[in-house]
Amino acid sequence: MHPRLLDTDWLGAFTAIRSVTTRPSLVVVLTAQDSPETARSFLGSFPAATRATTFLVGSVTDDAIGRLARERGSREDIYLAAAAERTLREAETVADAIRRAGGEAISADPELLPRASPTAIWSSRRRVCCSRGATPRRSQLLRPALVASHH
Repeated sequence: MHPRLLDTDWLGAFTAIRSVTTRPSLVVVLTAQDSPETARSFLGSFPAATRATTFLVGSVTDDAIGRLARERGSREDIYLAAAAERTLREAETVADAIRRAGGEAISADPELLPRASPTAIWSSRRRVCCSRGATPRRSQLLRPALVASHH
């Protein structure tokens, strides 16, 4: 085996998802939301959410970046803060693009993302079901499709 860096085939992934989801669905995608440049393939292939499908895009963040953005003690801290602020701004730009396309973007540190995801899933399912006048059942929450990506 020889390691090599491969970009995720997002068009193929979303095509596969659409081929297996014939009923109202919640699709959970875990990927990096680093910057618009690295997310270009994902955002270009990201299907507009339909009434029958809700996309929840989750990403792991690093709390240290937020702390670095607030530090201003030395010249090095100022440069690190500027880089951290850019990183946070770019991640928010990607999250905004996901929302504009009809998806929901969540991000949290590795410890909190598993707890943030069920809350976001419940909110998404509730919004989809309630828009059709129904209340989600617990069994509807237990059938999400999961797509994971490694950038």
